Amino acid sequence: MRLNFERSEARTRDVVLIETDGTVYTSFAKTGYLRAATRTRFARGMAAATGAFSVSRGQAQAMEAGVEGSANHGLVFISEVDGEEKLALIERFASEADAERALGMIETALRRSAVAQRGLRLWRTLLCWAGAPFLLFIVSMSGVQFLNSHNAALDDLNKLAHLAQQNPSVFGIPAVSLPATAAAAEPAIQAAPGGSAPAFSADSSFAPASMSVSTSAPATADATSSSAVASVQAGTHGMAQIHFGLENQPPKKTLYVYSDPNCPACRRFESHINDLSRDFSIYVIPVAYQHGSATIASQILCAADDKQKWIEAMSRASTTDSVPGEDCERGYAGLKANMAMFNSLGFDSTPRVVGGDGTVFPAGATASAIRVRAAAR
Repeated sequence: MRLNFERSEARTRDVVLIETDGTVYTSFAKTGYLRAATRTRFARGMAAATGAFSVSRGQAQAMEAGVEGSANHGLVFISEVDGEEKLALIERFASEADAERALGMIETALRRSAVAQRGLRLWRTLLCWAGAPFLLFIVSMSGVQFLNSHNAALDDLNKLAHLAQQNPSVFGIPAVSLPATAAAAEPAIQAAPGGSAPAFSADSSFAPASMSVSTSAPATADATSSSAVASVQAGTHGMAQIHFGLENQPPKKTLYVYSDPNCPACRRFESHINDLSRDFSIYVIPVAYQHGSATIASQILCAADDKQKWIEAMSRASTTDSVPGEDCERGYAGLKANMAMFNSLGFDSTPRVVGGDGTVFPAGATASAIRVRAAAR
């Protein structure tokens, strides 16, 4: 228990405190006559029966020499222990009003202590019944997040194994033809009546963070291209690609980006391509995964400067805006080869990034994440 004493001037006063163990501390230095601090504790244990404070009225008592008045009203504590009543005098007062006031102070202090104890028990109950489930929820969500990240890693490994099976040339194993499974997985490209652009029956649900582009468009592999670029091009029967960034980089510094000109996520990804093009050789592979993208992709691949045409298409204010230009058979052939490889890799969203060494980056990976993972390879 801690008591605060007056610092500036000595001043007598009445004090009632309830200690943590239930002891009642009283000091009626202002109105009482005993002039002593009293500590009263309720009887406890199996032997305790009752205990109560009360005011007693009796005959006038002789006071000490030099003290005027009489103290015939007492504040007492009555208890019953083992069937025997015990009475303890706490303080004597000159008037009944002072004694009643002292009793009221004790009752108020006891009531406040009881309310504080009930509040403490309530908080403990809330922590037990609300805090524990919340903590369990947090732990469960952490476990779910861990499992999701683990499943994502397994998904990447499965896609990498699929890539190795479908296109072994990516891993340095000679391959000159598109696997039969890739050819069987070609998208449905059908020419519309009147010579209109074909429509690809697919719908994208992916919306990753932004990325950006740097362009240059080789339709066939150059003799001086990196081994990874040559392998992919040899295994895809004329895939149409648009080059951005550095020239003649090794497989670990080469990236292939499957992107749709009508895909909002691909448009946001352009800034990441611009960022990565400072350190990587990037080949953008146009695909028609969104409705109405086949005509635009073909026009881009048929343009004399397909790199600039790609930038213009991806810079449109809205995907509903038209792209001036003409499509051609060469553009549709390249687009068909692109879609065949896209489906053979098991991709179901755009944009998707594949490294020249066969690394399949997670959907939605940012430029910084791609750099970190590429550096770790």
